[in-house]
Amino acid sequence: MNLKEYFSTFPELKILYNRVKAEYEQKKPIHHNWTHVLRDTGKVIHLGEIEQARMKIVIAGILLHDIGRLHPEAEGKQHFEIGAEVAPRYLKDAGFTEEEITAVIQCVLSNGPRGTVPPRTLEAQICYDVDFSCTAGYVGVGRAFHHFMAEENMNFWQDHSLRFLEMAFCADRRERLEHPDGYGKRTGGCGDTVEMFLSLLQGRIQSICFMTDGCSNTNACANTVARMAETRTLDEAWEITPEQVISYLETLPLEKTHCAELAVGALYLALADARRHPFK
Repeated sequence: MNLKEYFSTFPELKILYNRVKAEYEQKKPIHHNWTHVLRDTGKVIHLGEIEQARMKIVIAGILLHDIGRLHPEAEGKQHFEIGAEVAPRYLKDAGFTEEEITAVIQCVLSNGPRGTVPPRTLEAQICYDVDFSCTAGYVGVGRAFHHFMAEENMNFWQDHSLRFLEMAFCADRRERLEHPDGYGKRTGGCGDTVEMFLSLLQGRIQSICFMTDGCSNTNACANTVARMAETRTLDEAWEITPEQVISYLETLPLEKTHCAELAVGALYLALADARRHPFK
């Protein structure tokens, strides 16, 4: 079935879809935008049907999986935590039952590598898998796999933590921002370069993306720094250290700790640049 056919079967989905679409189009987020949601929705329908999941739940879950990013006013919380708090309003207004709302919230909480709880239902697992695969893209995952496995004396699947692999694979923040509020670029002694791009809202980092021409270790470190910095104030982001990045990744090789220093250094330069511009 296609999405329109599911709208006919579950009218609540169409109501939810229209409201979520309108809010994305109004707020126009730079990352994780409506195009991202639509791409994930197409893939979740395909995978959900194969796995014989509850399609009403899995489609609603993917429509709302990043809804917390549209509510940056909630300080000190990650997007999936905010999403779990605001999603019930969308679902109740659309006519979902309490049991259905609970099931959808499980999908939202389980979203992405920073989820507060692991996926505990088939629907939550599907949403998690689809969003993770889409961040890198199937071609990107294939290329990353080839690159990782080709590195000398390193079997990434056995030697690295899940956190490291997720940060090394995910490419959802790998993007060049044309008009950033803060920009930093640093090249390390190894020759790797990391660029950080900040977008601010009321003195907070609303979104952050990066580019790097470096190895998988540098990519993992840059990705970790970007995820740590998002939603923080500039002062709070200054508190991020290479040691915190190394601790988070768990299995960054000792001889690659300079990658964490490189990524954090690029962030510091972006923060310093942002201070030279008026806050939005």
